[in-house]
Parts: sequence; structure tokens; C-alpha cells
Amino acid sequence: MLTPLGKEIRKRRIDVGISLRGMAERMGVSAAYLSALETGKKSVAESTLNQIANALEDQDGSFFELIRKRNEYSKPKIELTLQGSSDRAREAAVIFARRFNGMEDDEFDELIEFINRD
Repeated sequence: MLTPLGKEIRKRRIDVGISLRGMAERMGVSAAYLSALETGKKSVAESTLNQIANALEDQDGSFFELIRKRNEYSKPKIELTLQGSSDRAREAAVIFARRFNGMEDDEFDELIEFINRD
């Protein structure tokens, strides 16, 4: 399964007309390693993101910024430090963590809208 990062890389790679093997050669890595990055089986350092952007002919840095953001969304684990948080903040974090996997898209949409409002 492709991650948001992997989808962007694969789409750009296809748009530019480079095979997985050809891109791996440009980067100096194996095709297996690049495939693992696209599928989220390997984590990606910022320096690797820069190599990817260069291999995919990113002239103005916009693709690098896009994949840097997608990389954040692709990480399978996020840690939340509650040390120093109020009891109410801790309670909210625990409730959210327990319900997270059972939430529907419309609930996430509402939550995102609530968090992003001014």
C-alpha cells in the first residue's frame, strides 16, 4: 500500500517518465530500497527527500516541499508528550486515542474543521 509520500513520488516519477530502476540509479540506491520508500516500509530522512526531488527534476523546490509535507502524513507513529499537560488535556488525549481507529471520515472532517477554525 502506498503512503501519501509514496503516491506523490510514484506520480511524479511516472509524469517525468522515469522507471523505478532508473530513478534508483539516479539516486545511487537499489530499486528495492526505493520501492520500500514508496510503500512506507522504510522511513525517509530529509536528505533522502532532497535526493528524490533532485532525481525527479525539481527545478524550483516546490516538489521537495510537497513531499516533505507528505512525509509527515506518511509516518505510521506519532508520539504525544503529555508531561506538563493539564488533567483535562490528558483526558482528551486518552479519549481521542481510544476512539481514533473507530472514527468515520465525517468525524475527522468535523474535528479538523474545529481545530483549524480561528
